[in-house]
Amino acid sequence: MTKERKKETKPRLKYSKKDMQWVVAKTGEPQDPPMPSWAVKSSGDIPFSKFIREWVKADELEDVHKKFWWKSPAQLKRQRSKINDWFDEHDDLVVHLRPLPDGSLRRKRWGRELKKLIADGIVERKKSVGTSTIDRSGLGAISKGS
Repeated sequence: MTKERKKETKPRLKYSKKDMQWVVAKTGEPQDPPMPSWAVKSSGDIPFSKFIREWVKADELEDVHKKFWWKSPAQLKRQRSKINDWFDEHDDLVVHLRPLPDGSLRRKRWGRELKKLIADGIVERKKSVGTSTIDRSGLGAISKGS
């Protein structure tokens, strides 16, 4: 007699930059993915080279947090500062890990910029749906019935 193993279905996860956490894609319920084996072995410490590589290629703090989600944003910023201090003490090495912007600040700025785009007539609100339409042609705002 053959035992059938039920295939455990793991929920599909996605990273919510707005909430800075992993969530179940369908429900939005917070759920962390498994910690990488290297992180488990190091008790959650992030190796110097891994941290630098991720920080350098990131556009915002959320990009780094997505990769090293078990650390708080404050812990990641502190690690960045410690690495920069270490490099400052070693004059023959040149690297500076720049501060990364917080994505929520960028989204607030987008809101202000969107208001100006609407005021300038570049973006207009759809009457029925309540979302914006962006004219990418450079010929003016798109309107229904054009």
